[in-house]
Amino acid sequence: MNVKLTKIKLKDRRIFISWEKYEEKTESWDEYSMRSADPALPALYETLEKLDHHIAEICELPKKCEQTIKATGVSFSYDDDGGRGCVITGKKLLQSNPAPVNLNTPYKTENPQEGLEEYALSKDCVKALDELEQEAFSYINGDRAQGKLFREETMTPMEASAKVLQQEEIFH
Repeated sequence: MNVKLTKIKLKDRRIFISWEKYEEKTESWDEYSMRSADPALPALYETLEKLDHHIAEICELPKKCEQTIKATGVSFSYDDDGGRGCVITGKKLLQSNPAPVNLNTPYKTENPQEGLEEYALSKDCVKALDELEQEAFSYINGDRAQGKLFREETMTPMEASAKVLQQEEIFH
């Protein structure tokens, strides 16, 4: 794995995503991030919504709380072997207060040490996190609600200018 997601967060219609990419030249991980108000495809929001249930489950809240919990982000970390763990963030809407309670799950891993298997992320949660990761990378690559931002073929400015000039010749 040479690219890994480290954080995704939704707040006030803005999306924040950070990731790391391993660079062979420097033998180190470079960090990248983006913050955008550009709406994502519905699948990103739907996938994040799948984590509502897992926040309640991990925090050992009553099942009825799931309906008032809204996942807002995930922070990922990785061990030296590439194993992934995370903290899921959300908010619980309250009846007695207009401000929600912010929730952070305890840190959980996909593959815990021997003897700690009961503390691992559930298979359903791992599946939802994998889907969220895919949606986040699609967003980074330009797949947005308005349509794909980047064309499949990329041209240098010189190539683009030459193509425009060719098209102008056709019309004259």
